[in-house]
Amino acid sequence: MKKPLLIFISSIICVILIFIVYGISATPNMNFIYNYNGKAYIQNSRSLFKKEIKLDGYDNISNVILSENGWFCSTKCNNKKCFLFVTKDNKVSRVFEDEFYYSEISDAMEANGDYQMTYTYKKSSDDNLKTALLTVDFSSQKLIYNKYPNKFSSYSFLSDSQSLWGSNGSKILKYENGEYFEITDGNSVIGIQGDFLIFEKDNNIYKLDLTTNEVTDYEYSFDPYDYRTVDFESRIIFTDKYIVGCKIGYFELNGGNSILSHISITDLNSGKNYIVFGSIGKISENLQIITNRNEYKAFI
Repeated sequence: MKKPLLIFISSIICVILIFIVYGISATPNMNFIYNYNGKAYIQNSRSLFKKEIKLDGYDNISNVILSENGWFCSTKCNNKKCFLFVTKDNKVSRVFEDEFYYSEISDAMEANGDYQMTYTYKKSSDDNLKTALLTVDFSSQKLIYNKYPNKFSSYSFLSDSQSLWGSNGSKILKYENGEYFEITDGNSVIGIQGDFLIFEKDNNIYKLDLTTNEVTDYEYSFDPYDYRTVDFESRIIFTDKYIVGCKIGYFELNGGNSILSHISITDLNSGKNYIVFGSIGKISENLQIITNRNEYKAFI
Protein backbone atom coordinates (compact mmCIF):
# COMPACT_ATOMS: atom_id res chain seq x y z
CA MET A 1 0.00 0.00 0.00
CA LYS A 2 2.89 2.37 0.75
CA LYS A 3 4.43 2.14 -2.72
CA PRO A 4 1.28 3.26 -4.66
CA LEU A 5 0.84 6.09 -2.14
CA LEU A 6 4.43 7.23 -2.63
CA ILE A 7 4.00 7.11 -6.40
CA PHE A 8 0.80 9.16 -6.13
CA ILE A 9 2.45 11.79 -3.89
CA SER A 10 5.50 11.96 -6.17
CA SER A 11 3.24 12.47 -9.19
CA ILE A 12 1.43 15.35 -7.45
CA ILE A 13 4.77 16.98 -6.53
CA CYS A 14 6.01 16.63 -10.13
CA VAL A 15 2.84 18.24 -11.49
CA ILE A 16 3.21 21.15 -9.05
CA LEU A 17 6.88 21.63 -9.98
CA ILE A 18 6.06 21.56 -13.70
CA PHE A 19 3.33 24.14 -13.10
CA ILE A 20 5.74 26.41 -11.20
CA VAL A 21 8.52 26.08 -13.79
CA TYR A 22 6.08 26.80 -16.63
CA GLY A 23 4.61 29.76 -14.72
CA ILE A 24 8.05 31.25 -14.05
CA SER A 25 9.21 30.85 -17.65
CA ALA A 26 6.01 32.42 -19.00
CA THR A 27 6.19 35.44 -16.65
CA PRO A 28 7.26 38.72 -18.32
CA ASN A 29 10.88 39.53 -17.42
CA MET A 30 11.08 42.52 -15.05
CA ASN A 31 13.23 43.75 -12.16
CA PHE A 32 11.39 45.12 -9.12
CA ILE A 33 12.30 47.16 -6.08
CA TYR A 34 10.01 46.98 -3.06
CA ASN A 35 9.85 47.39 0.70
CA TYR A 36 9.21 44.31 2.83
CA ASN A 37 9.28 44.26 6.63
CA GLY A 38 11.13 47.58 6.83
CA LYS A 39 13.87 46.83 4.30
CA ALA A 40 14.26 47.37 0.55
CA TYR A 41 14.82 44.49 -1.86
CA ILE A 42 15.37 43.89 -5.55
CA GLN A 43 13.91 40.84 -7.27
CA ASN A 44 13.55 39.57 -10.80
CA SER A 45 10.05 38.48 -11.80
CA ARG A 46 11.38 35.05 -12.84
CA SER A 47 13.36 34.43 -9.65
CA LEU A 48 12.27 32.78 -6.42
CA PHE A 49 14.78 34.84 -4.45
CA LYS A 50 15.06 38.48 -3.43
CA LYS A 51 18.23 40.48 -2.69
CA GLU A 52 18.44 43.09 0.05
CA ILE A 53 19.65 46.50 -1.10
CA LYS A 54 22.75 47.50 0.83
CA LEU A 55 25.14 50.45 0.88
CA ASP A 56 28.47 50.54 2.71
CA GLY A 57 28.25 52.49 5.96
CA TYR A 58 24.45 52.41 6.16
CA ASP A 59 21.94 50.03 7.73
CA ASN A 60 18.32 49.17 6.94
CA ILE A 61 17.95 50.78 3.52
CA SER A 62 14.21 51.32 2.98
CA ASN A 63 11.62 53.50 1.23
CA VAL A 64 13.66 53.49 -1.98
CA ILE A 65 12.36 55.77 -4.72
CA LEU A 66 13.94 55.67 -8.16
CA SER A 67 14.76 58.98 -9.82
CA GLU A 68 16.01 59.96 -13.27
CA ASN A 69 19.50 60.63 -11.91
CA GLY A 70 19.72 58.11 -9.07
CA TRP A 71 17.63 57.01 -6.10
CA PHE A 72 16.35 58.21 -2.72
CA CYS A 73 16.02 56.19 0.47
CA SER A 74 15.71 56.34 4.25
CA THR A 75 18.35 54.57 6.33
CA LYS A 76 20.56 54.69 9.42
CA CYS A 77 24.16 55.86 9.76
CA ASN A 78 25.90 55.18 13.08
CA ASN A 79 22.45 54.42 14.49
CA LYS A 80 21.11 57.86 13.47
CA LYS A 81 18.20 58.06 11.03
CA CYS A 82 18.89 59.87 7.78
CA PHE A 83 17.83 60.31 4.17
CA LEU A 84 20.07 59.68 1.17
CA PHE A 85 20.20 60.59 -2.48
CA VAL A 86 22.51 58.21 -4.34
CA THR A 87 23.56 58.99 -7.90
CA LYS A 88 23.80 56.19 -10.46
CA ASP A 89 27.58 56.04 -9.91
CA ASN A 90 27.04 55.77 -6.12
CA LYS A 91 27.88 59.32 -4.99
CA VAL A 92 25.92 59.94 -1.79
CA SER A 93 24.21 63.07 -0.43
CA ARG A 94 22.87 62.82 3.14
CA VAL A 95 20.43 64.71 5.35
CA PHE A 96 19.86 63.57 8.93
CA GLU A 97 16.35 63.25 10.36
CA ASP A 98 15.37 65.49 13.22
CA GLU A 99 15.44 63.59 16.49
CA PHE A 100 11.96 62.68 17.70
CA TYR A 101 10.59 60.32 20.30
CA TYR A 102 8.80 58.46 17.48
CA SER A 103 8.72 58.77 13.69
CA GLU A 104 7.38 56.72 10.79
CA ILE A 105 7.54 57.09 7.00
CA SER A 106 4.91 56.05 4.44
CA ASP A 107 3.93 56.90 0.85
CA ALA A 108 7.45 57.95 -0.19
CA MET A 109 7.62 59.50 -3.67
CA GLU A 110 9.47 61.99 -5.84
CA ALA A 111 7.86 65.41 -6.31
CA ASN A 112 9.48 68.33 -8.13
CA GLY A 113 12.80 66.50 -8.03
CA ASP A 114 12.73 66.15 -4.23
CA TYR A 115 12.23 63.19 -1.92
CA GLN A 116 8.79 63.51 -0.34
CA MET A 117 6.80 61.38 2.08
CA THR A 118 4.05 61.17 4.65
CA TYR A 119 5.88 61.67 7.95
CA THR A 120 4.24 60.81 11.27
CA TYR A 121 6.05 61.81 14.45
CA LYS A 122 5.90 62.59 18.18
CA LYS A 123 8.31 64.93 19.94
CA SER A 124 7.84 63.21 23.29
CA SER A 125 5.88 60.36 24.86
CA ASP A 126 3.23 62.87 26.00
CA ASP A 127 2.99 64.66 22.67
CA ASN A 128 0.12 64.15 20.25
CA LEU A 129 0.89 62.27 17.04
CA LYS A 130 1.49 64.72 14.17
CA THR A 131 1.50 64.08 10.42
CA ALA A 132 3.32 66.24 7.88
CA LEU A 133 4.16 66.12 4.19
CA LEU A 134 7.93 66.04 4.58
CA THR A 135 10.21 67.19 1.76
CA VAL A 136 13.95 66.47 1.86
CA ASP A 137 15.82 69.19 -0.03
CA PHE A 138 19.29 67.77 -0.65
CA SER A 139 20.56 70.91 -2.39
CA SER A 140 19.98 73.06 0.73
CA GLN A 141 20.40 70.15 3.20
CA LYS A 142 17.04 71.01 4.77
CA LEU A 143 13.92 69.19 5.90
CA ILE A 144 10.71 71.03 5.02
CA TYR A 145 7.60 70.14 7.03
CA ASN A 146 4.60 71.02 4.87
CA LYS A 147 0.96 70.77 5.86
CA TYR A 148 -0.37 67.29 5.22
CA PRO A 149 -2.97 67.25 2.41
CA ASN A 150 -5.77 65.92 4.63
CA LYS A 151 -8.46 66.50 2.02
CA PHE A 152 -7.10 63.39 0.33
CA SER A 153 -9.36 61.16 2.40
CA SER A 154 -10.07 58.37 -0.06
CA TYR A 155 -7.18 55.87 -0.27
CA SER A 156 -3.67 57.18 -0.92
CA PHE A 157 -2.45 60.00 -3.10
CA LEU A 158 0.26 60.02 -5.75
CA SER A 159 2.58 62.33 -7.64
CA ASP A 160 3.06 63.02 -11.34
CA SER A 161 6.49 64.44 -10.32
CA GLN A 162 5.02 67.97 -10.37
CA SER A 163 1.76 67.92 -8.39
CA LEU A 164 -0.01 65.64 -5.95
CA TRP A 165 -3.26 63.91 -6.94
CA GLY A 166 -5.87 62.34 -4.71
CA SER A 167 -9.59 62.24 -3.92
CA ASN A 168 -11.86 63.38 -1.11
CA GLY A 169 -14.20 60.50 -1.95
CA SER A 170 -16.25 62.33 -4.57
CA LYS A 171 -13.83 64.64 -6.42
CA ILE A 172 -10.40 64.17 -7.98
CA LEU A 173 -8.18 66.85 -6.46
CA LYS A 174 -4.91 68.36 -7.60
CA TYR A 175 -2.71 69.72 -4.80
CA GLU A 176 -0.14 72.29 -5.81
CA ASN A 177 1.68 75.00 -3.82
CA GLY A 178 -0.56 74.37 -0.80
CA GLU A 179 -3.81 74.73 -2.76
CA TYR A 180 -6.45 72.22 -3.85
CA PHE A 181 -8.06 72.28 -7.27
CA GLU A 182 -11.18 70.20 -8.04
CA ILE A 183 -10.62 68.62 -11.44
CA THR A 184 -13.45 66.12 -11.99
CA ASP A 185 -15.75 63.66 -10.24
CA GLY A 186 -13.96 60.58 -8.91
CA ASN A 187 -13.76 58.30 -5.87
CA SER A 188 -10.04 57.45 -5.82
CA VAL A 189 -6.82 57.77 -7.81
CA ILE A 190 -5.09 54.60 -8.99
CA GLY A 191 -1.90 55.43 -10.91
CA ILE A 192 -0.09 57.35 -13.62
CA GLN A 193 0.26 56.00 -17.15
CA GLY A 194 2.37 58.30 -19.29
CA ASP A 195 0.52 61.64 -19.49
CA PHE A 196 -2.66 60.24 -17.92
CA LEU A 197 -3.99 59.89 -14.38
CA ILE A 198 -5.93 56.64 -13.97
CA PHE A 199 -8.80 56.94 -11.49
CA GLU A 200 -11.97 55.21 -10.34
CA LYS A 201 -15.52 56.53 -10.17
CA ASP A 202 -18.57 54.42 -9.26
CA ASN A 203 -16.59 51.19 -9.87
CA ASN A 204 -15.63 52.27 -13.39
CA ILE A 205 -12.10 53.16 -14.53
CA TYR A 206 -11.30 56.43 -16.32
CA LYS A 207 -8.24 58.33 -17.44
CA LEU A 208 -7.56 62.05 -17.09
CA ASP A 209 -5.26 63.80 -19.57
CA LEU A 210 -2.81 65.68 -17.33
CA THR A 211 -2.29 68.32 -20.00
CA THR A 212 -5.87 69.10 -21.02
CA ASN A 213 -7.86 67.67 -18.05
CA GLU A 214 -10.01 65.77 -20.56
CA VAL A 215 -11.63 62.63 -19.08
CA THR A 216 -12.23 59.49 -21.16
CA ASP A 217 -13.03 55.84 -20.45
CA TYR A 218 -10.03 53.65 -19.70
CA GLU A 219 -9.75 51.12 -22.48
CA TYR A 220 -8.67 48.18 -20.31
CA SER A 221 -10.52 46.35 -17.54
CA PHE A 222 -9.17 45.55 -14.07
CA ASP A 223 -10.34 45.71 -10.47
CA PRO A 224 -8.35 48.21 -8.31
CA TYR A 225 -9.77 46.63 -5.16
CA ASP A 226 -7.64 43.55 -5.80
CA TYR A 227 -4.76 45.76 -4.60
CA ARG A 228 -6.49 47.32 -1.59
CA THR A 229 -7.53 46.45 1.94
CA VAL A 230 -8.89 48.64 4.71
CA ASP A 231 -5.40 49.60 5.91
CA PHE A 232 -3.14 49.00 2.89
CA GLU A 233 -3.03 49.99 -0.75
CA SER A 234 -0.43 48.73 -3.20
CA ARG A 235 1.27 51.11 -5.57
CA ILE A 236 0.04 50.17 -9.05
CA ILE A 237 2.42 50.62 -11.96
CA PHE A 238 1.18 51.11 -15.51
CA THR A 239 3.45 50.38 -18.47
CA ASP A 240 2.54 50.28 -22.15
CA LYS A 241 1.77 46.56 -21.91
CA TYR A 242 1.18 45.67 -18.26
CA ILE A 243 -0.34 46.58 -14.91
CA VAL A 244 1.89 45.62 -12.00
CA GLY A 245 0.94 45.66 -8.32
CA CYS A 246 0.77 43.65 -5.12
CA LYS A 247 -2.49 41.77 -4.90
CA ILE A 248 -3.50 41.50 -1.27
CA GLY A 249 -4.52 38.34 0.56
CA TYR A 250 -6.74 38.60 3.60
CA PHE A 251 -5.10 35.93 5.75
CA GLU A 252 -2.51 38.14 7.38
CA LEU A 253 0.32 36.63 9.39
CA ASN A 254 3.09 38.53 11.19
CA GLY A 255 4.86 41.63 9.86
CA GLY A 256 4.65 41.99 6.09
CA ASN A 257 3.47 38.42 5.51
CA SER A 258 0.13 37.36 4.11
CA ILE A 259 -0.53 33.91 2.70
CA LEU A 260 -2.29 34.95 -0.52
CA SER A 261 -0.45 38.21 -1.26
CA HIS A 262 1.84 38.36 -4.30
CA ILE A 263 3.15 40.65 -7.01
CA SER A 264 0.89 40.35 -10.03
CA ILE A 265 1.62 41.27 -13.64
CA THR A 266 -1.49 41.72 -15.81
CA ASP A 267 -1.29 41.85 -19.60
CA LEU A 268 -3.41 44.83 -20.66
CA ASN A 269 -4.39 43.36 -24.02
CA SER A 270 -5.20 39.77 -23.07
CA GLY A 271 -6.11 40.33 -19.42
CA LYS A 272 -3.90 37.38 -18.46
CA ASN A 273 -2.44 37.49 -14.94
CA TYR A 274 1.06 36.32 -14.09
CA ILE A 275 2.13 35.53 -10.52
CA VAL A 276 5.66 36.43 -9.42
CA PHE A 277 6.21 33.17 -7.55
CA GLY A 278 9.10 34.53 -5.48
CA SER A 279 6.77 37.14 -3.97
CA ILE A 280 4.03 34.80 -2.72
CA GLY A 281 3.22 35.41 0.93
CA LYS A 282 4.79 38.87 1.04
CA ILE A 283 3.13 42.29 1.17
CA SER A 284 5.35 44.32 -1.16
CA GLU A 285 5.25 48.08 -0.50
CA ASN A 286 6.62 50.99 -2.58
CA LEU A 287 6.72 48.66 -5.59
CA GLN A 288 8.67 50.00 -8.60
CA ILE A 289 10.11 48.65 -11.84
CA ILE A 290 13.78 49.08 -12.73
CA THR A 291 13.89 49.55 -16.49
CA ASN A 292 17.70 49.29 -16.66
CA ARG A 293 19.28 47.48 -13.73
CA ASN A 294 22.83 48.29 -14.89
CA GLU A 295 22.21 51.99 -14.22
CA TYR A 296 21.94 51.32 -10.49
CA LYS A 297 25.26 49.92 -9.32
CA ALA A 298 24.15 49.33 -5.75
CA PHE A 299 21.45 46.94 -6.96
CA ILE A 300 23.67 44.58 -8.90
